[in-house]
Amino acid sequence: MDKKPLVGKRILITRARDQAAAFTESLKNLGAEIIEFPTIEIVPPLRWDQLDRAIDQLGSYDWLIFTSANGVNFFWERLNEKGKDRRLLLPIKVCAIGPATA
Repeated sequence: MDKKPLVGKRILITRARDQAAAFTESLKNLGAEIIEFPTIEIVPPLRWDQLDRAIDQLGSYDWLIFTSANGVNFFWERLNEKGKDRRLLLPIKVCAIGPATA
């Protein structure tokens, strides 16, 4: 059995550079030649108004649904920057789409 099933394969990784390292390493370990070509850069929003309003009204929500790990990270950063206590989320159901987001 070939221990490096991706030998001779060239794979283009388009993830954001800071999120590609583990995936790139896994593929290299399988023998792949990797080309990193980020097509996206994850940056904070230009304005926080909408998120700030949502954070200020957390008590009125039944659900908080996250669709990306980046969204989770920005949410927690902003919650902390606003000096809000994480316990505000206790009565709210939280949903994450996908294992990386969870």
